[in-house]
Amino acid sequence: MYSNKNCGYCVKQKEFLENHHIPFIEKDISEKKYYDELMNLGGIGTPFTVINNNEKTEIVAGFDQSKLTELLLK
Repeated sequence: MYSNKNCGYCVKQKEFLENHHIPFIEKDISEKKYYDELMNLGGIGTPFTVINNNEKTEIVAGFDQSKLTELLLK
C-alpha cells in the first residue's frame, strides 16, 4: 500500500486492513524510491494498493472499501 503521512484516506484504509487482520506493507511516498515506484505503476495519488495473488495482480486506486472487500475477504 502506497501512502503518505497527510492522507486521511490512507489512515482509513490502514484501519480497514488492520481491523480485518489483513497483512500489508506500507510504502510512504515521501521516500523518493517509493514515489518513483508509484509513478512507474501509473499511480497518481494515495492510497494506491497493489494486491498480488496466485492468479494475477490487482490495483486499487484510492480507498475503495467495496473493492478491497471483494479482493481480500473472499
